[in-house]
Amino acid sequence: MTATPGRRGSDRFTDRLRLRRYAFLVVILLSLLLSVGLISFDHETSKAQQIGALGTGIAGSAVFALIISWLLDAEHDRFLQTQLSGQLETQQEAILSEFRKLNARYLPLRDYAPTQEYRGNRFNSDLTASLEASGSYTFRGASAKYVAPRVRRDGDRITRVRVVMIDPRSEEALSARAADRLSNPKYAGRTLQQIKDGLREETFSSLVSLHGICSRVRVEIGLSAAVSSVMRVEMFDSDVYVSIYNMDAGLRSHFPGTQRYSNESVVYMLQRLEGERVYDLCGKKLVFDRRTTDEQLLRALRLSGMSQADEGVLAAIRERNGRFEEAFIRDALS
Repeated sequence: MTATPGRRGSDRFTDRLRLRRYAFLVVILLSLLLSVGLISFDHETSKAQQIGALGTGIAGSAVFALIISWLLDAEHDRFLQTQLSGQLETQQEAILSEFRKLNARYLPLRDYAPTQEYRGNRFNSDLTASLEASGSYTFRGASAKYVAPRVRRDGDRITRVRVVMIDPRSEEALSARAADRLSNPKYAGRTLQQIKDGLREETFSSLVSLHGICSRVRVEIGLSAAVSSVMRVEMFDSDVYVSIYNMDAGLRSHFPGTQRYSNESVVYMLQRLEGERVYDLCGKKLVFDRRTTDEQLLRALRLSGMSQADEGVLAAIRERNGRFEEAFIRDALS
């Protein structure tokens, strides 16, 4: 059986204590023998004087042994305290390090509460910092209306943007997201059909907006009927932001609550794998780069369900996008 470190330390301490006791007895015994030997050669002093001298010698030896033992005990206690303090600090640091690893692996770096407005939102400032330091930006959600403005303003290092959003041709996907928006105060007074129509137009506007940044980054778009209607995922090299739309507090707020996880977390790994799977399964995929023309964009809009798309409609969408982007940057990012 293997002895534990604590058990071995206790055994060593007991051995030292036993050794000191033996040394104490040996000193007294040697003193006694030495005194008896010396007295045996003394024939001039009386027996009483010899016995007195013998007792004095033994007492002096005992006092000397006690002093030496006390000094050794004090030194050993200081040594033991130093050793234990060092081991305790090492163990404490190891435990804290393990806790930090577990926290990074399973717990969010930050929790952002639902809010009513852009201004003063810590979420936007942290997401901007993640975007500025990242080489890629992956978005998965209902619509990507905020992606292009963010990349255009703060994505100098971004080389690829991947977006998975609702397929505007899927009535089922539109209905699911529209039903969620009915609970949001931003859409108060609108019918389900009005919200669906608005969501469809929002998707078309997002496509045009994403085409606007393809001269600087490669944009990969997947239109999916299976994209979650209650969650938005924004992933960067260092972390991922997961927003939940149907949280109780989120239902009463304009903007949902969000949790941020590091790239060492289980959530990051799962969202990365899930994002790749969802993108691979998208029924329609688009790629915009610096060679993509307006005519190709119009063709993509028509294939996505915007049958009336032409140059006039495209110009009108770009004008609306410009006003929206200006307001978003002013209110959320400035």
